[in-house]
Amino acid sequence: MQEAMEQVGKLAIPTMAVPNTMANIIIHDKQTMLSNQSSLTSLPDLQKAKIEWNKRQEKMNVPKITGNWQGKEVAIKSKWGNHSFTESELTQLFADKTITFDTAQGKVSGKLAEQTYKGYKFVGFYPNLPDKSDNYITGTFAPTGKEVSFKKQFGTYIFSPQEIKKLLLGEEITIQAIGKSGKPYSVTGKLKNYIYNGKKCFGFKTNFPKKYKK
Repeated sequence: MQEAMEQVGKLAIPTMAVPNTMANIIIHDKQTMLSNQSSLTSLPDLQKAKIEWNKRQEKMNVPKITGNWQGKEVAIKSKWGNHSFTESELTQLFADKTITFDTAQGKVSGKLAEQTYKGYKFVGFYPNLPDKSDNYITGTFAPTGKEVSFKKQFGTYIFSPQEIKKLLLGEEITIQAIGKSGKPYSVTGKLKNYIYNGKKCFGFKTNFPKKYKK
């Protein structure tokens, strides 16, 4: 294509040769893409990406149910997580009552409440999740100067005040923990950002050797 445009510039070939060349390229590439389509969709990475995309679309396109709540008409999502509200549960929710249902993680209780997400106010199911604030330490992380929160323990091992101070300073510490087999082991780590199950996390991250087994 580039070569054809250069030839036109030199008046070596007519101007219409460029659109004709472009049309031939498009026809050729389109046929190649159609031929590769079936083989590409069978690739594991693309299949995984398609599944993730479908999950995201499913979350975004959850049908809404309209009802009267606290004297005003509101539209709420018909699902919370993987749980689809039953007619009985919807009736109770619009009546401003608390409902309880089972999930893969255990029982969840909650009711409708006005909430805010990215500056947008909406009414939706608000779970009464247990307060886990006692399980976390909050303080200023010296390396960044920002306030952070992290779990106060690693497995069954609870960090001492001295260890917490060192962690907030950005230092490494070595602890004696207990593995799943009940055997004690020594591990070194520090506070840092990391990815767990595709989510960004901040906390005590260990320096386990790749083949290390507790």
